[in-house]
Amino acid sequence: AGGIGAETARQFAKEGAKVAVADWNEQGAEAVAAEIKKAGGQALPFKCDVSDRDAVFAMVERIVKAWGRVDILVNNAGITRDKSALKMEPHQWNQVLAVNLSGAFYCAQACGAHMKEHNWGRIISASSVSAFGNFGQANYSATKAGLVGLTRTLAVEFARYNITVNAIAPGLIDYIVVAGNTTMMHLFYGIDPQHIREEPYIPAATFFPPIRGKSVGLHLTPQAVIYSMPNVASYVGGDISSGTTAFTACQYKD
Repeated sequence: AGGIGAETARQFAKEGAKVAVADWNEQGAEAVAAEIKKAGGQALPFKCDVSDRDAVFAMVERIVKAWGRVDILVNNAGITRDKSALKMEPHQWNQVLAVNLSGAFYCAQACGAHMKEHNWGRIISASSVSAFGNFGQANYSATKAGLVGLTRTLAVEFARYNITVNAIAPGLIDYIVVAGNTTMMHLFYGIDPQHIREEPYIPAATFFPPIRGKSVGLHLTPQAVIYSMPNVASYVGGDISSGTTAFTACQYKD
């Protein structure tokens, strides 16, 4: 219910969609839903741990009971537990896989079953340029690469039901997942986000601008929205749309 997820929810609401805002942080989900309602949209908040398959299926049933159907799923839940590979503990590996990858699969299973009944649906997942590898993120990178494989597999399996499955793969975003992780940035990359323009390892010399700014709404959210539109996305399946910050993998610190 923050960052890309919140901005995506706002954008869908502006397009006239009824939006179910799901997050393990109940207050965060409620805040986004309230904001959408205040702006004249329709939204329901749900507290849900996507790593819990039963909880996911129960939530989707509640959504269907409230609104009759589920047409679009945006898989955006994600966490980080960064540590270099030789120092990573099993729980750090397992937690990230459970939320980022298993969670996306459970949501696709639950929503896909209802989409199949109506012979129409759109599924969009948030992968990352970290799918290609990033120091200290063996767990996170594995999940984001896994989402690519999951996206393309589901695109093949769900095509017969008129359900398209795609993903976006953004680069570094100036939001809590990154901005709140400056310790990781310093230890692993030697980068101070406050002096990023002085760093030679990010040629673009910038993160994606702040989530609350217009730029993210113009760069990331519309990609998910476009993929969900019936006349545009019916021909697109298994696509991974990537936006990077030209982050160069060099001189990392362990």
